[in-house]
Amino acid sequence: MKNLIHIDDQKEYTLTEFAQIVRRALSAAANECPDNEYVYPGREVYFAVFDLLGYVNQRVQGEFRLIQPKHKEYQILYVPEKSARNEANKPLMHSRKETAKLLEQMTGRRPNWADSQPRRPEDSEIEDG
Repeated sequence: MKNLIHIDDQKEYTLTEFAQIVRRALSAAANECPDNEYVYPGREVYFAVFDLLGYVNQRVQGEFRLIQPKHKEYQILYVPEKSARNEANKPLMHSRKETAKLLEQMTGRRPNWADSQPRRPEDSEIEDG
């Protein structure tokens, strides 16, 4: 059969398998409609890729990002989980430092937590009590 893609709803697919299936589906669509006159604006193409990476990011340890190193040129960048977490902590750390600075100005003492790393709930075990 032409354009056959086998998808088993009882199976879990790896990222590589998922990508192969999506690639086949898009190739089949392109091959079936070679004379289609509809064109896709660059903005739609960008958001289709962006949304697809967002979907993939829900199931990977790190994060895939679509960055623009040059005008009209995009790069898919993979950021490991630890790097992504550190980057997400930056605004929190800035806020903590600003709060500590204000408390030091008001009281004359710098809080002991001011220079420590913030603890996230997933970094510590919660005891049942």
